Amino acid sequence: MDMKQLRSFVEVARLRQFTEAANRVHLSQPAVSTQISALERELGVDLLERTTKRVTLTEKGELFYSYALRMLELEQTALEKLSDSMGQMITLGASTIPSSYLLPPILSGYRSENAGCFFRVLQSDSHTAVSQVLDGTVDFSVVGEVPDNPALTIREICRDQLLIVTPVNEHYMTLKHHTPSLQQLFQEPVILRESGSGTQKNFDRFLERHHIHKEDLHVAACANDLEAIRKMIVSGMGISMMSACSVRDLAGSGQVLVYQMHEDISRHFYIVWQKRRSLTDSERNFIGYLEKNVPR
Repeated sequence: MDMKQLRSFVEVARLRQFTEAANRVHLSQPAVSTQISALERELGVDLLERTTKRVTLTEKGELFYSYALRMLELEQTALEKLSDSMGQMITLGASTIPSSYLLPPILSGYRSENAGCFFRVLQSDSHTAVSQVLDGTVDFSVVGEVPDNPALTIREICRDQLLIVTPVNEHYMTLKHHTPSLQQLFQEPVILRESGSGTQKNFDRFLERHHIHKEDLHVAACANDLEAIRKMIVSGMGISMMSACSVRDLAGSGQVLVYQMHEDISRHFYIVWQKRRSLTDSERNFIGYLEKNVPR
């Protein structure tokens, strides 16, 4: 197995066709087909189902695709770490909310004081971001959920409140005016996050505490794209539980209504790294800067 075979396989798997994939990796279509056939022989499994009209992944192909992506990311990290032209590089894994709302101003501020530092950020769900720390794809991950793993050093960096967020229209404004119970509120269409999301895990625990069965919810949509969920709420599709920092702008501009629960519903964000890892001075400085400057 070599990296050229992996790149060809990933492009075919992503695009579901050979012609465009061959263009992306700058090879002929027969060359790409030959590479993937060789990869399948080496692995002893069929990765693709080929027909005259389409290409689909087999069950083994779906599994291998996730590993192939990780191997290519690890290769890229290694090359950048060894490149003098990059200066001091810090590779970060991050779940959706940290990568979109917490880290951008922090990285900008740190760079203004440390111009020689370069960041590479890989966004994923919390589970994947932690796995990337364990397999060495990233130096650190900033996540909302971490496992109890003795191989990890875990430091809390901030706490964020979780809110019930609804559209702004006559129905929801009237509903809020009458201070609905949780049972009434969750009769409304609900938009859920993907199962790997830390926010969704907190939402599931919240429902369980209040004896609200998930199967009884009127689920309007389930999405792994936070920005898509924000737009769904604004357009009136349904309600959702959201991190306060992810809807601060929408609430401030009057595009959504926010319900603060009687109980304190909050989550924490953490920076994690391998416990056995020896940190450089630059990495220690970054962790210190992060802990001091993330809004709490």
